[in-house]
Amino acid sequence: MKVTFFLWRGSSERNIQCRFFGTLIGWILAALAMALVAGSVWCVSNYLHNAYFPYQGEVVAIRTSWAEWFIFEFVDDEHLTIRTSEGKTIDRVVPTQIRIMQSIGVGDQVVKEKGFRNQIRLREKRTVQ
Repeated sequence: MKVTFFLWRGSSERNIQCRFFGTLIGWILAALAMALVAGSVWCVSNYLHNAYFPYQGEVVAIRTSWAEWFIFEFVDDEHLTIRTSEGKTIDRVVPTQIRIMQSIGVGDQVVKEKGFRNQIRLREKRTVQ
């Protein structure tokens, strides 16, 4: 069984016809490509959301996601689980370098202001390390 899917018929000058001849393997490859594109778009939108929008709260956990190897996340990023003042728990992706430079650990109060250039930081300086 052969399935024919026409992307477009004809062209303006040379009347070129482009066709996609698909079999079951062709549809599987197309579905796999769409899944990879959707995963990439999801990752980029997640990074943009984490980098731009503000949040604040207490760091409950610091972890590395197992999905990093599958959906194009960078290995040098860590997921901070933050409990906000309203009691919600949110997950934010933070570069490990920024977390270490700011000395952010479990139990610290952190704040991130709105904007791409504003990095996550401790709410107040520590007196004891």
